[in-house]
Order: sequence, then C-alpha cells, then structure tokens
Amino acid sequence: MYSNKLVVKFLEAIKKNNDNTEVKNFEIKDSNIHGKGVFATKKMNSGDLINVALFKGKDSGFNTTTFGAHINHSSKPNARTRFEGDYYRTYSTKEINPGDEITVDYKVNKTLEQPEDNWE
Repeated sequence: MYSNKLVVKFLEAIKKNNDNTEVKNFEIKDSNIHGKGVFATKKMNSGDLINVALFKGKDSGFNTTTFGAHINHSSKPNARTRFEGDYYRTYSTKEINPGDEITVDYKVNKTLEQPEDNWE
C-alpha cells in the first residue's frame, strides 16, 4: 500500500515540525472549489499515502498541517482520511495526476468540519 521509507519521511518531518515539507507530493494554490486547495505535484495511484498528521492526544487533537488546513470537501473525492493509531493518514482512492486537486468527503470522517447544504 505504501512504502515504509515514505512513512519514515513523514514521521521525521512531523518530529522536526516542518509540516511534511520533505515529502513533495502536493502544493497549495487557488482552488475552484473554495479558497486555496491541495494539488498533486506527482502522479499517485489508488491506495498511495498522500499525507500524515500526528495525533497529539484526546484533549489536544491533531497537529494542524498546511495540507489539512487546505484540503477541500467533495462529494466525489479522490482521497480518504483514516485514523490509524496515533496518526491521521490520507490515501488516494483513485489515480491522481499532477495538477489535480486532492479532495476528501468530510462526511466520511466526523472529526472534520462537516459540509453545509450548498457544498458539492
């Protein structure tokens, strides 16, 4: 599903508190969905690990990352977030090409802001 080397890079980046900048698979830019969005900079296949956020604890929540702050909601997403142990991981659910906006369905994970009626 994902390489251990990639997970190690994510975890090292989190420990350094540098917002996963060692993993160059996305960029933030203007979105047609809402404000800024997260866009792929390389091709990703279904099941590829895109990003990781470290869970700090029940009372502290997750580390907010640039990725997490800008990922937009879609009712037809190309990624999904899952809570696994102490980490919140985002995986691609289909092929994502460079330049594609990476989106998740907020309704799938109730810890995310829930979409309003007018959101697509």
